[in-house]
Amino acid sequence: MNTLSRTERSLLPSLLRISALLGVLFALPAVAFATAVNMTGASHFLADEWVAPASGAVTALQFDTAWQGDLAGAITQIDARLYNHDPTLFPGLSSLPTGGPGSQVWSMSFPAASLSITTPSTVPSQAWIDNWAGQWLPGDHTNMMTIGISGLASGPSVVAGNTYWLALNATVSPLVAGQNPLLGWNAQTWNMTDGAVYEASNAFGWRYSSLTDPALSHGIPSFHNLAFSLTVPEPAPLTLLAMAALGSVWLGRRR
Repeated sequence: MNTLSRTERSLLPSLLRISALLGVLFALPAVAFATAVNMTGASHFLADEWVAPASGAVTALQFDTAWQGDLAGAITQIDARLYNHDPTLFPGLSSLPTGGPGSQVWSMSFPAASLSITTPSTVPSQAWIDNWAGQWLPGDHTNMMTIGISGLASGPSVVAGNTYWLALNATVSPLVAGQNPLLGWNAQTWNMTDGAVYEASNAFGWRYSSLTDPALSHGIPSFHNLAFSLTVPEPAPLTLLAMAALGSVWLGRRR
Protein backbone atom coordinates (compact mmCIF):
# COMPACT_ATOMS: atom_id res chain seq x y z
CA MET A 1 0.00 0.00 0.00
CA ASN A 2 1.28 3.50 -0.80
CA THR A 3 1.68 5.71 2.26
CA LEU A 4 2.71 9.31 2.92
CA SER A 5 5.22 10.08 5.66
CA ARG A 6 4.68 12.89 8.18
CA THR A 7 7.24 14.98 6.29
CA GLU A 8 5.46 14.36 2.98
CA ARG A 9 2.16 15.42 4.56
CA SER A 10 3.65 18.67 5.82
CA LEU A 11 5.02 19.42 2.36
CA LEU A 12 1.81 18.57 0.51
CA PRO A 13 0.18 22.05 0.63
CA SER A 14 3.31 23.63 -0.88
CA LEU A 15 3.54 20.92 -3.52
CA LEU A 16 -0.11 21.43 -4.43
CA ARG A 17 0.42 25.16 -4.89
CA ILE A 18 3.50 24.55 -7.03
CA SER A 19 1.73 21.94 -9.18
CA ALA A 20 -1.22 24.29 -9.71
CA LEU A 21 1.09 27.08 -10.87
CA LEU A 22 3.16 24.90 -13.17
CA GLY A 23 0.38 22.60 -14.33
CA VAL A 24 2.41 19.60 -13.14
CA LEU A 25 0.77 16.43 -11.89
CA PHE A 26 2.70 14.12 -9.58
CA ALA A 27 1.95 10.61 -8.41
CA LEU A 28 -0.26 10.12 -5.38
CA PRO A 29 -2.16 6.99 -4.35
CA ALA A 30 -5.07 6.86 -6.79
CA VAL A 31 -6.84 4.63 -9.27
CA ALA A 32 -8.33 6.41 -12.29
CA PHE A 33 -12.11 6.45 -12.27
CA ALA A 34 -12.25 4.19 -9.22
CA THR A 35 -15.44 5.75 -7.88
CA ALA A 36 -18.87 6.87 -9.00
CA VAL A 37 -20.47 9.93 -7.38
CA ASN A 38 -24.26 10.10 -7.07
CA MET A 39 -25.83 12.54 -9.55
CA THR A 40 -29.45 11.38 -9.10
CA GLY A 41 -32.21 13.23 -7.30
CA ALA A 42 -33.92 16.61 -7.26
CA SER A 43 -31.28 19.36 -7.45
CA HIS A 44 -28.48 16.84 -6.99
CA PHE A 45 -26.09 18.52 -9.41
CA LEU A 46 -22.39 17.68 -9.63
CA ALA A 47 -19.99 20.05 -11.40
CA ASP A 48 -16.37 20.06 -12.50
CA GLU A 49 -14.20 22.57 -14.31
CA TRP A 50 -13.17 22.56 -17.98
CA VAL A 51 -10.94 24.84 -20.05
CA ALA A 52 -12.31 25.62 -23.53
CA PRO A 53 -9.80 24.48 -26.21
CA ALA A 54 -11.27 26.79 -28.86
CA SER A 55 -13.85 29.55 -29.25
CA GLY A 56 -17.26 28.60 -30.58
CA ALA A 57 -20.35 26.60 -29.71
CA VAL A 58 -20.22 23.31 -27.83
CA THR A 59 -21.62 20.64 -30.16
CA ALA A 60 -21.32 17.44 -28.12
CA LEU A 61 -21.07 16.19 -24.55
CA GLN A 62 -19.91 12.81 -23.25
CA PHE A 63 -19.50 11.48 -19.71
CA ASP A 64 -18.94 8.16 -17.93
CA THR A 65 -21.43 6.77 -15.44
CA ALA A 66 -22.28 3.72 -13.33
CA TRP A 67 -25.28 2.27 -11.49
CA GLN A 68 -25.04 2.08 -7.70
CA GLY A 69 -24.91 -1.51 -6.52
CA ASP A 70 -25.21 -2.72 -10.14
CA LEU A 71 -28.94 -2.02 -9.91
CA ALA A 72 -29.83 -0.65 -13.33
CA GLY A 73 -32.71 1.71 -13.97
CA ALA A 74 -34.01 3.75 -16.88
CA ILE A 75 -32.47 7.17 -17.50
CA THR A 76 -35.37 9.47 -18.33
CA GLN A 77 -33.58 12.83 -18.43
CA ILE A 78 -30.20 14.51 -18.08
CA ASP A 79 -30.11 18.17 -17.04
CA ALA A 80 -26.97 20.10 -17.99
CA ARG A 81 -25.73 23.55 -17.02
CA LEU A 82 -22.61 25.54 -17.81
CA TYR A 83 -21.21 28.16 -15.45
CA ASN A 84 -18.48 30.76 -15.66
CA HIS A 85 -15.51 30.26 -13.35
CA ASP A 86 -15.54 32.27 -10.12
CA PRO A 87 -12.01 32.37 -8.63
CA THR A 88 -13.26 33.89 -5.36
CA LEU A 89 -15.08 30.76 -4.18
CA PHE A 90 -13.67 28.44 -1.49
CA PRO A 91 -11.01 30.89 -0.27
CA GLY A 92 -10.57 28.90 2.94
CA LEU A 93 -8.73 26.08 1.15
CA SER A 94 -5.51 28.04 0.72
CA SER A 95 -3.47 24.90 0.01
CA LEU A 96 -5.50 24.16 -3.11
CA PRO A 97 -6.43 26.17 -6.21
CA THR A 98 -9.56 28.15 -5.43
CA GLY A 99 -12.61 28.68 -7.55
CA GLY A 100 -15.96 27.21 -8.41
CA PRO A 101 -19.14 27.73 -10.48
CA GLY A 102 -20.02 31.40 -10.88
CA SER A 103 -22.76 32.88 -13.05
CA GLN A 104 -24.79 30.42 -15.12
CA VAL A 105 -24.38 30.87 -18.88
CA TRP A 106 -26.42 27.97 -20.26
CA SER A 107 -28.80 25.18 -19.30
CA MET A 108 -30.71 22.48 -21.15
CA SER A 109 -32.67 19.31 -20.41
CA PHE A 110 -32.15 16.21 -22.53
CA PRO A 111 -34.87 13.52 -22.60
CA ALA A 112 -34.02 9.85 -23.00
CA ALA A 113 -34.57 9.95 -26.77
CA SER A 114 -31.69 12.40 -27.21
CA LEU A 115 -29.18 10.31 -25.24
CA SER A 116 -26.71 7.83 -26.71
CA ILE A 117 -26.00 5.26 -24.00
CA THR A 118 -23.46 2.46 -24.40
CA THR A 119 -24.16 -1.06 -23.22
CA PRO A 120 -22.82 -1.34 -19.65
CA SER A 121 -19.38 -2.95 -19.54
CA THR A 122 -17.81 -4.86 -16.65
CA VAL A 123 -14.97 -3.07 -14.87
CA PRO A 124 -12.96 -3.72 -11.68
CA SER A 125 -14.89 -3.06 -8.51
CA GLN A 126 -15.61 0.64 -7.87
CA ALA A 127 -16.65 2.58 -4.80
CA TRP A 128 -19.85 4.61 -4.52
CA ILE A 129 -20.01 8.14 -3.11
CA ASP A 130 -23.14 10.07 -2.16
CA ASN A 131 -22.32 13.58 -0.94
CA TRP A 132 -25.90 14.28 0.11
CA ALA A 133 -26.26 11.08 2.14
CA GLY A 134 -22.68 11.18 3.46
CA GLN A 135 -21.97 7.70 2.04
CA TRP A 136 -18.75 6.10 0.92
CA LEU A 137 -19.33 2.44 -0.05
CA PRO A 138 -16.28 0.38 -1.13
CA GLY A 139 -16.61 -2.44 -3.66
CA ASP A 140 -20.07 -1.23 -4.60
CA HIS A 141 -20.38 -2.02 -8.32
CA THR A 142 -18.62 -3.33 -11.43
CA ASN A 143 -20.57 -1.65 -14.25
CA MET A 144 -19.70 1.38 -16.37
CA MET A 145 -21.37 3.07 -19.34
CA THR A 146 -20.84 6.19 -21.39
CA ILE A 147 -23.61 8.68 -22.12
CA GLY A 148 -23.28 10.91 -25.18
CA ILE A 149 -25.24 13.92 -26.39
CA SER A 150 -24.36 15.18 -29.87
CA GLY A 151 -25.70 17.63 -32.41
CA LEU A 152 -26.56 20.26 -29.83
CA ALA A 153 -28.85 22.70 -31.64
CA SER A 154 -28.31 25.42 -29.06
CA GLY A 155 -25.11 24.54 -27.27
CA PRO A 156 -23.33 27.16 -25.18
CA SER A 157 -20.77 29.47 -26.78
CA VAL A 158 -17.36 29.45 -25.10
CA VAL A 159 -14.12 31.42 -25.40
CA ALA A 160 -10.79 29.65 -25.91
CA GLY A 161 -8.71 29.49 -22.74
CA ASN A 162 -11.57 30.40 -20.41
CA THR A 163 -12.51 28.07 -17.54
CA TYR A 164 -16.09 26.88 -17.23
CA TRP A 165 -17.92 24.46 -14.95
CA LEU A 166 -20.13 21.71 -16.35
CA ALA A 167 -22.93 20.62 -14.01
CA LEU A 168 -25.04 17.51 -14.58
CA ASN A 169 -28.01 15.89 -12.90
CA ALA A 170 -29.82 12.65 -13.78
CA THR A 171 -33.46 11.68 -13.48
CA VAL A 172 -34.01 7.91 -13.45
CA SER A 173 -36.92 5.52 -12.95
CA PRO A 174 -36.94 1.91 -11.69
CA LEU A 175 -37.21 -1.04 -14.04
CA VAL A 176 -38.98 -2.97 -11.28
CA ALA A 177 -41.54 -1.38 -8.97
CA GLY A 178 -40.17 -0.68 -5.51
CA GLN A 179 -36.53 -0.43 -6.55
CA ASN A 180 -34.48 2.76 -6.16
CA PRO A 181 -31.76 2.88 -8.83
CA LEU A 182 -29.14 5.62 -8.55
CA LEU A 183 -26.84 6.80 -11.33
CA GLY A 184 -23.35 8.04 -10.53
CA TRP A 185 -20.83 10.14 -12.46
CA ASN A 186 -17.48 8.34 -12.65
CA ALA A 187 -14.60 10.09 -10.96
CA GLN A 188 -10.92 9.95 -10.13
CA THR A 189 -9.50 11.08 -6.80
CA TRP A 190 -6.38 13.12 -6.01
CA ASN A 191 -6.69 15.54 -8.92
CA MET A 192 -4.48 18.62 -8.72
CA THR A 193 -6.89 21.21 -10.13
CA ASP A 194 -10.09 22.62 -8.68
CA GLY A 195 -12.01 19.69 -7.23
CA ALA A 196 -15.49 18.70 -8.34
CA VAL A 197 -18.33 20.27 -6.38
CA TYR A 198 -21.90 19.36 -5.52
CA GLU A 199 -24.91 21.61 -5.03
CA ALA A 200 -25.67 21.63 -1.32
CA SER A 201 -29.30 22.11 -0.34
CA ASN A 202 -28.56 24.84 2.19
CA ALA A 203 -27.06 28.31 2.44
CA PHE A 204 -23.57 27.02 1.63
CA GLY A 205 -24.39 26.60 -2.08
CA TRP A 206 -21.68 24.66 -3.92
CA ARG A 207 -19.37 22.54 -1.78
CA TYR A 208 -16.36 20.40 -2.61
CA SER A 209 -17.05 16.73 -3.31
CA SER A 210 -14.39 15.26 -1.04
CA LEU A 211 -15.73 12.04 0.48
CA THR A 212 -13.34 9.12 0.03
CA ASP A 213 -11.91 6.01 1.64
CA PRO A 214 -10.19 7.07 4.89
CA ALA A 215 -7.56 4.37 4.28
CA LEU A 216 -6.62 5.98 0.97
CA SER A 217 -6.87 9.63 2.01
CA HIS A 218 -4.22 9.38 4.76
CA GLY A 219 -6.06 12.05 6.70
CA ILE A 220 -5.77 14.53 3.81
CA PRO A 221 -8.90 15.74 1.93
CA SER A 222 -9.33 13.98 -1.40
CA PHE A 223 -11.01 15.73 -4.30
CA HIS A 224 -12.76 14.22 -7.29
CA ASN A 225 -12.10 14.75 -10.98
CA LEU A 226 -15.21 13.82 -12.96
CA ALA A 227 -14.93 11.96 -16.28
CA PHE A 228 -16.36 13.96 -19.19
CA SER A 229 -15.54 15.72 -22.45
CA LEU A 230 -17.05 18.64 -24.35
CA THR A 231 -16.56 19.12 -28.09
CA VAL A 232 -15.91 22.53 -29.63
CA PRO A 233 -15.07 22.27 -33.36
CA GLU A 234 -11.82 24.00 -34.31
CA PRO A 235 -12.47 26.86 -36.75
CA ALA A 236 -10.91 26.54 -40.21
CA PRO A 237 -7.66 28.56 -40.54
CA LEU A 238 -8.28 32.00 -42.03
CA THR A 239 -5.59 31.43 -44.65
CA LEU A 240 -7.39 28.36 -45.97
CA LEU A 241 -10.69 30.22 -46.03
CA ALA A 242 -9.08 33.06 -47.94
CA MET A 243 -7.50 30.66 -50.45
CA ALA A 244 -10.82 28.88 -50.95
CA ALA A 245 -12.57 32.18 -51.63
CA LEU A 246 -9.81 33.26 -54.02
CA GLY A 247 -10.01 29.93 -55.83
CA SER A 248 -13.73 30.39 -56.42
CA VAL A 249 -13.01 33.77 -58.01
CA TRP A 250 -10.43 32.22 -60.33
CA LEU A 251 -12.85 29.49 -61.31
CA GLY A 252 -15.44 32.13 -62.08
CA ARG A 253 -13.05 33.96 -64.35
CA ARG A 254 -12.20 30.78 -66.26
CA ARG A 255 -15.82 30.38 -67.10
